[in-house]
Amino acid sequence: MKGEFHPGANVLRLLLRQQAMIRRLVRRYRAARCARSLEAQESLRLGRVFGAAVGLHLRLQEEILYPAVRRLLREDPGLLDGLIAEHGALSRLLAELDEAPPDALLSGVRLAVLSDRLDHFFDRERDQLFPRLDSLALDLRALSRLMLHRRHALRAVSAV
Repeated sequence: MKGEFHPGANVLRLLLRQQAMIRRLVRRYRAARCARSLEAQESLRLGRVFGAAVGLHLRLQEEILYPAVRRLLREDPGLLDGLIAEHGALSRLLAELDEAPPDALLSGVRLAVLSDRLDHFFDRERDQLFPRLDSLALDLRALSRLMLHRRHALRAVSAV
């Protein structure tokens, strides 16, 4: 599958690649909606794929990345606290998207709101958090391996 990583990859590359994949899904959805070439079933499918990708990305960060970073950013918890608050808001929007009736998904409004918030969140991570990860005493490859292992486990459960 495109976008897969090998276990030796750096966690920053993994996260940036996940962000890029989610942004590509949004662009594809928006382009198809603008061209009015998106059938209702394809629109619903893309909305669900987008929601699943975002949910997985957020969950991996909440379970693995943020706890590791929290231990090392004790002197400056504000950045991480702000990102965690944004995580909560994104998770609520994602839950609304997941619970939305098909006609609400077809309108694209919920996806647009979520994708706009994600853009801001991704930019903030890229510009403020990721540069600091390089300077912390984190094993970025070990974090990547943990995230990949957890991602595969979560995908296996959701495929059942």
